[in-house]
Amino acid sequence: DTELAINPGDNPSLQPFTEYYFQVVPVKNGKEGLYSKPLIVRTQPSVPAAPVITGFNYTSVAGEIIVLFDPNWTHSSGILTQFLVYYERDGYQVGTKQGTLRRQKRQSGSVQAGSAAKNVRIAGLSAGERYSFTMLAQNQLDLQSEKSVKKTEQTKTGLPGVPTITDRDGSGRDAILVKWSAPTVTNGEIKGYYVYYRLSNSFNDVAARIVVPPTRLYQNVTGLEEGSDTERTYE
Repeated sequence: DTELAINPGDNPSLQPFTEYYFQVVPVKNGKEGLYSKPLIVRTQPSVPAAPVITGFNYTSVAGEIIVLFDPNWTHSSGILTQFLVYYERDGYQVGTKQGTLRRQKRQSGSVQAGSAAKNVRIAGLSAGERYSFTMLAQNQLDLQSEKSVKKTEQTKTGLPGVPTITDRDGSGRDAILVKWSAPTVTNGEIKGYYVYYRLSNSFNDVAARIVVPPTRLYQNVTGLEEGSDTERTYE
């Protein structure tokens, strides 16, 4: 004698990756009976949204690049488990060797990053070449997003290494002579040095900068406050 009417309008669509509370109750002559024990169920996640490549950074290693990205996570994506970054060198180069044409093959591949990553380091690329990058996200059900919008960037020949401060002496009441050695890894020709300095107790101030030519490995910093403890930072 139980009557149960279900109308299409009484069954709204559920949201992905959302907990719902279910109970069943018998109905007779328009009156409800006892409710069943509640059941809490979470719906499955949907396909993740594609991440967004936001920019690139570089290291001191030639041909190494860091891809910066926004995971673009939404609640319906569920729990993201990894990101996959794909790269491919643009075009090809044609050269001559002993009168024959030689074509250089494209270099391509992929790199995996963990769920908490916001950037991916890719090593072993050809220095000074343009590459195309795209990526996707994957959730706990192995559902993969569409690939992100392709971004292109040229790899660098590599940043120079870190110079070593070898000495600094007070050359006067308001001056300090700073000396340093060149970095052991240069990745090409060094175009110059920047010497930064500021008072040690003025962390909120912007450091002053002096430009030094590449052939000189010292700088006499003048115009300092007499008797002050100056913090010296160098690049």
